[in-house]
Amino acid sequence: MTSPKVTLHRPLVAAIAALWVVGIGLAGYAAPLAWRRSGVTSAVPFIAVIVLGALLARGVLRRSRWALRLSVVLLAAQIAGVVGSAWQLIHGVDETKGRELHRLGVNPRFGVALNLVFSSAAVVVFAWAAARWFRHRPVGRR
Repeated sequence: MTSPKVTLHRPLVAAIAALWVVGIGLAGYAAPLAWRRSGVTSAVPFIAVIVLGALLARGVLRRSRWALRLSVVLLAAQIAGVVGSAWQLIHGVDETKGRELHRLGVNPRFGVALNLVFSSAAVVVFAWAAARWFRHRPVGRR
């Protein structure tokens, strides 16, 4: 099995960490808004993203196997985010999601579009990692 440390070279590790930092920033923006407008329980998911995102970004930058592997899985999962966000932009933002974004003071279509951009970037980074993995895997496994 190819080591994630070989497959995920410095530019790719930097891109993954940058995505997590952007996610931390988005959650950091939303957490105080959620807290002020809906109470502490509404802010808890955003606070969790901040804490876990920081741990993950730190692990990625230190090239820890657990962080690199978990990152690749989470990046792959963003394919669902792309599909879901695109669906909502085409067919209308889900009422529950729209209310939640509206409570945060964010235009629901803008919020979903921002999610589409983030998820799309994550999928591109995942594709980059997958391409490197296929290129560097042992010859006997091709």
